[in-house]
Amino acid sequence: MKSKILLNHKSYDTKILVHPYSMEQHLHSVHNDKKIEKRDKKERILIVDDLAINIKTLISILKNEYEISAAVNGPSALEIVASTHVDLILLDVMMPEMDGYEVCRRLKADKKTCSIPVIFITANDEVENEIQALELGAVDFITKPIVPALVLARLKTHLGLIRAMAQVRKKTEDLEITNSVLNDTIVQLSNTTSQLVHNEKMASLGRLVAGFAHEINTPIGISITLISNIPEMTRHLQQMLVHDEVDEDELNSVLAQLNRSADLGLSSLNKAANLVSRFKRMSVDQTSEEARTFNVKEVLKDITLTVGALFSKSNINIELLCPEDLVVYSYPGLIGQILTNFLMNSHKHGFDNGLLAGEITITVQFDTPSRKLHLRYADNGRGIPKKNIPVIFEPFFTTARDSGGTGLGLTICYNIINQLQGEIVCHNDVECGVIFDVHIPIPVQSTEQKHP
Repeated sequence: MKSKILLNHKSYDTKILVHPYSMEQHLHSVHNDKKIEKRDKKERILIVDDLAINIKTLISILKNEYEISAAVNGPSALEIVASTHVDLILLDVMMPEMDGYEVCRRLKADKKTCSIPVIFITANDEVENEIQALELGAVDFITKPIVPALVLARLKTHLGLIRAMAQVRKKTEDLEITNSVLNDTIVQLSNTTSQLVHNEKMASLGRLVAGFAHEINTPIGISITLISNIPEMTRHLQQMLVHDEVDEDELNSVLAQLNRSADLGLSSLNKAANLVSRFKRMSVDQTSEEARTFNVKEVLKDITLTVGALFSKSNINIELLCPEDLVVYSYPGLIGQILTNFLMNSHKHGFDNGLLAGEITITVQFDTPSRKLHLRYADNGRGIPKKNIPVIFEPFFTTARDSGGTGLGLTICYNIINQLQGEIVCHNDVECGVIFDVHIPIPVQSTEQKHP
C-alpha cells in the first residue's frame, strides 16, 4: 500500500508498513532531511499515532493547509518536539510503550513545550477520558471516526487562538519596550527639569547677590572715601601742633571734620553690617528651606529691599503692607522664593526690565478662621494676556524666550505653594497689571500674632 505524504513541502512515496517502528523510522528520517525546504507561512502539525492508516488519513486531510510531521509513538514525538518547532499536536491516546496521556503530561511539564496546544484523537468517547485529557492540559478532544471538516475547523480555531495570543504577546512586549523608553524619558525629563529648577533658583539667588552688591556698594564706598581722608587730616593736625602757637578755630575745624568723618563712616559701616546680616538671613533661608519661627514682615522686607535694588534706576515703587507683629512657624526661604520670583517677573515682563514706571503692592494678612496666610501681590504693569493665564504655571512657558527667559519662575512658585499645601490664583479680570493671590495654611498653634 502506497500513499503520497507531504512532509516539509515535498512529496514522498512511502510504504505504509504494519510494524510501527518501520513507519516511525521512515517518517523520522524524512523529518530530518536537511534538503527539505522550510516554509514559514504554514503552521506545523505533529501527528502522533501508532497506526499508519490513521496518520495517512490525517495527512490527506491536512496536507494542503499545513506542514506535517509524524511520529508513531510517544518517545519519537517528544524527540521531534525537542528539535523542531511545532505549532499544534494531534495526539492519539492508546499507544504502546507510552500512551497519549503520559506524552501530554511530559509536554506540559517542560517549559519549552508546555505552550504547544494538544488535541487528543481517540475512539474512546467516554466523558471521563475527555475530562482527564483536559485536566492534563489538552485544548480539545476529538473522537473517531475522524470527520475531516471537524478536524480542520478545530485546528483553525486553536491555531487562530495561538496567532492571536502571539500578537497579544508581541504587542505587550512592544508596549513594555515603549513603556520602558517612556519611563526612561520621563526620568530624564524629571532630572533635567529638577536641574533647570535648581539652576533657576541659583540664578535667582545670583540676582539677589547682584542686588545686595549694588546696595552695599554705596555705604562701603562712602566709608572708603572718608577713611582715605583721615590720614591727610591727621597729618595736617600734627603739623599744626608742631608750632608754638595754634589757631584755635582752625584746630576745632580739623577736629570737627575728623568727628564728622568718623560718625559718617561708622554710620555707613553700620548700614553695611546691617545689609550683610539681612542678606545672610535671607540667603540661609533661600538655600536651607527649613521651617522656623519668623517675623513675616522682616523676611519679606529683606526680600523687597534686596531685590528692590534692581529697581533703583527705575521709577517703580514697591509697597509692603504687613502687620509688624505677625510671627508664624513656616518656611521663610520658600515664601521668600515666591516673592523673589514675583518681583523678578514684574521687573522683566510687567515693566519691561525697569523701563516703565509703576507700582507694586504686597499685602499680607493672616486669616484666623481659615488659619491661612494670605499674600496678595499686585502690580500695574503690562499684565498677562487672558489667553496665557491657563498655562502660565506650566514648565518652560515664557513669552521672553529670545531674551533669556526660562519659563520656570512661576512654575517654581506653583510647586513651592503645592509643597506648602497652599493654593495660588492669578486674576485676569484686571484692566492692567496682574494680581496673584496666595493662600498658605499655617497651623493655629504655631501662629503668634501680638495685639497691642
